Amino acid sequence: MDTILPNGSSTRDEGVSIVICCHNSAARLPETLKHVAAQEISTKIRWEVLVIDNASADHTAETAAALWPQVTAAPLRVISEPQLGLSFARQRGLAEARYEFVSFIDDDNWICERWVELVYNLMKSHPEVGICGGSSEAVCEIPPPAWWDQCSMMLAISPPDWQGGDITETGRTIWGAGMTVRKSAILTLQQQGFQPLLTGRKGSSLVACEDIELCLAFRLAGWRLWYAPELRLKHYMPAGRLNWRYVRRLYRGAGTSSIGCDPYHVFLNQASRGTGRTPEPTWLRQLAWAIKGLLRQPVLLARAICSNAEGRPEVLQTDVVIGRLLALLKSRQAYVRSIEQLRQARWRQAARPGQQGVEDEIPMNVEENTR
Repeated sequence: MDTILPNGSSTRDEGVSIVICCHNSAARLPETLKHVAAQEISTKIRWEVLVIDNASADHTAETAAALWPQVTAAPLRVISEPQLGLSFARQRGLAEARYEFVSFIDDDNWICERWVELVYNLMKSHPEVGICGGSSEAVCEIPPPAWWDQCSMMLAISPPDWQGGDITETGRTIWGAGMTVRKSAILTLQQQGFQPLLTGRKGSSLVACEDIELCLAFRLAGWRLWYAPELRLKHYMPAGRLNWRYVRRLYRGAGTSSIGCDPYHVFLNQASRGTGRTPEPTWLRQLAWAIKGLLRQPVLLARAICSNAEGRPEVLQTDVVIGRLLALLKSRQAYVRSIEQLRQARWRQAARPGQQGVEDEIPMNVEENTR
């Protein structure tokens, strides 16, 4: 039976809802909406566009309403979400979406002209898939610096050699830019008590990983993840993001956020190893590993603290561990409590035998761990 939402829609209404979460996005929206409006759909697919105005102080709402073509195949709605934070904006978009397949597009993402049709066909053809995503290509405002290729994955740019298909057991996840979620799946999780541990970015904060957490939660609940390289988008990179200081903040934020994903790794490891043993909280072990990782390379630690070290990828890895260590030191009780919360979760089911887990120690390849 379909679930009827407060807005009168059914979670199983077939179609695609494109949700664009915006915070002070008036300058970025013209190109983004232009690509959304240019969709080419060969079949009769119902779709809509939702612009979530997340506590903007500019003219985001008015700009979106004025830009959308009067004659188009899909309606556009502008919805206000006053509580600042990307996760709050996405949750509001999910609640307001009329259709089953909810595609989250960032305000600097330019989607390909067949996006809606590809999303619809993929999710309809694979009912076991809870989340899908596609490939992204950078469009840089200025020529990228020499170190760009070393950091592009952290900026949500996909490597060209990534293979498409079911990635559930590869250890990879789907990033939030271009993520499509099956609405009935996430509503079922929420009805069974799922509450995310991470809140995502707020304003200028670079603490994130809420997209990774959602992918891990879907895995624990028995859903599959799918990567479709034909789902293409261009990710606009302003000059401010092609800056070493910004990238270092991004890596530090990834380390801070990573501890919110640890409880999921604990239970995915338990399932993949085929053990029925309930895992013990691992805060002390994680803290020890973080400290050990910093102390065994004192020169790198000194560079990370005392210098800019531009273009040194090993310093970025040190930033991740620093962020992780500081977060662990601030949150021992919350860390242990989050594992216990997940242990008792009704929505969690044992992952299939043979699913790849994630090792307890943080991987040195942080892009693979955080994407």
